[in-house]
Amino acid sequence: MAMTAEFQEALYAVLMAVAQLLAVGITIVGGYLLLKLRIYVEAKIGAEQYEWVRSFVLSTVTAIEQNPAFRELANEEKKQQALEAIQRFCTQHGLTYSIEQIDQLIEEAVHNIKIEF
Repeated sequence: MAMTAEFQEALYAVLMAVAQLLAVGITIVGGYLLLKLRIYVEAKIGAEQYEWVRSFVLSTVTAIEQNPAFRELANEEKKQQALEAIQRFCTQHGLTYSIEQIDQLIEEAVHNIKIEF
């Protein structure tokens, strides 16, 4: 059975349309997968960064609480010392945390220290 030229052209057109649809589909699926990967990586880095800062805050608050040089300071003065040290740390490492966020982390660290002792 011989194919006519018209049939071949129509078949070629259909195959080209299917190829284009596949290319678009692959592009969309690939883009979606890359977006999901980026969201995962950003969340992972964000979580690790948060834990890193949280650990630094706990160390800073503990050091200020245990350092004899700070024993005579009122709690608010100690908190201010911690806040300034943590802000310096964040600036040095290119991290952006608001004063309110740092304040919450300090309060959490103080609470954890009180539980330990």
